[in-house]
Amino acid sequence: MLVATPWVVAPTTYLDARARHTVYAARRARCDNRSGVAGRTGRFEIEYTDDAEVDLDWFERHVQVLIDDDIEQQLAYEPTRETRNRKPHQRSRAVPADWELRIGEYRVYYDVFGGERVVTVVAIGWKQREQLYLRGRPVDDRPIEEGHP
Repeated sequence: MLVATPWVVAPTTYLDARARHTVYAARRARCDNRSGVAGRTGRFEIEYTDDAEVDLDWFERHVQVLIDDDIEQQLAYEPTRETRNRKPHQRSRAVPADWELRIGEYRVYYDVFGGERVVTVVAIGWKQREQLYLRGRPVDDRPIEEGHP
């Protein structure tokens, strides 16, 4: 008679700040070495703010990989060209960024510094209908009206 054994799941591990920085540095290095892409001219460097790294850590690992891969694919060469998935973003109090990248239900908010050829990811969240969520909490993403503080 066979006895079924339950699946063993490894406990979740949490990284301290130094280890997390090492993981992100390794991730960036991996992305830079893909299929000779690093040798191309005109490539933008992609940086994450501390808040954006915390936002990304909030998601499950497979979603992190999806978002990270799309950021590299979509923003490395023409981050300011409007497409179906990229558009200018009207700054709000919750998300002070100039651009929005749509990856399915996920949203990446970023700024571009063309002279320095740097894309800075400011925030990462997801949208359900018209509501934006950052780190699992709903936020007000309405544009800041001119003349109002």
